Amino acid sequence: MKRIKKNTSRICIYCKEIKLFPLDFNREHVISELFGLFGTHTMTLVGLVCKVCNKYFADNLELHLGRDSTFGILYRSIVGIVQPTEFKRVIHRKRQRIEPSIQHSDHGDLLVDIQLNSDKNFDVMIANQIIIMNSTKGNRIHFRSDQLPHRSILEGMGLKPVEGYVNFVSRADDMQVQTEKFNLALKKAEIKIQVHEKQFGKFRLPNKVEPLYFKSVIDENIQRALAKMVFNYLAHRYGSSIVLSDSFNEIRNFIRYGLKASLYLMTMDNNPIVANLRKIQKDRYASHIITIGQDRYSNNIVGQMSLFNHVRFEVVLSRTYPLVSFPMQGSLFDMLGKRVIDITPLISQYIK
Repeated sequence: MKRIKKNTSRICIYCKEIKLFPLDFNREHVISELFGLFGTHTMTLVGLVCKVCNKYFADNLELHLGRDSTFGILYRSIVGIVQPTEFKRVIHRKRQRIEPSIQHSDHGDLLVDIQLNSDKNFDVMIANQIIIMNSTKGNRIHFRSDQLPHRSILEGMGLKPVEGYVNFVSRADDMQVQTEKFNLALKKAEIKIQVHEKQFGKFRLPNKVEPLYFKSVIDENIQRALAKMVFNYLAHRYGSSIVLSDSFNEIRNFIRYGLKASLYLMTMDNNPIVANLRKIQKDRYASHIITIGQDRYSNNIVGQMSLFNHVRFEVVLSRTYPLVSFPMQGSLFDMLGKRVIDITPLISQYIK
């Protein structure tokens, strides 16, 4: 006889709506699947995040984190989570938050296209770009030819999109096609310049190792995606009865709806979360850390997270939780060892 599960009422920890479990709920990973699975140690939330919220996060937050951030593109590639075929699909999408470049003696930060090779290194090609200077020619900004803003926006930035203040750079292949792309971009931006092949620099990069630079913007959507993982960890370690408290509504509403609080909710710096982490860490980038604790000065409940052991993010989870002594918890997510390690004993000083 087939056993039919009976639906029971539960409250989603994000929208706080009463829904039926298991009908209306999905399994939610504490650390997004984008950043690794950890075998039998993989932390998940069951019956805590409804399908509606889960889909919203996937479509509106995690999509940006995976395709348009240094965490999603650069560090996942370094560690080996992303394979070259997947990388090609991701990197060719339009991006707004991350831009790779190399240094050039004449043109400054030249924008480049990158592709992950089988050795987990990046192959680099010069991108089609338009370089526009200001009135003194002291400052210049590089734009990909397919992302050139309208002339009025450029002028508002203090730039001069006119003859003599605009340069064009392209990789040295199929120059007729590249010229057509430049002219189409200029026409869309209503910039009255006609480009001919002889007017722009053509580059072939030398076949050698070059430093590759990434400029990255961590905007509100990326912040919300990061804060969600910390909030998920809070729910996993402390339970739904804690996270459903109204004391956590500020961070909950920021994550789910983008509602801003009256005071800051997130900060970032380059300080390590755990100073003596190397005792259990085998690879520089192949781990994540999340800790939860109470600020000894303000009594705020604060979470800290470091993806790929890189930047430390601090998330204010609650400023009003009534418990005077909130127990500290911390975990290291080891991508190579496929394990999660309790590092609570190593957290000697939670807030700097």
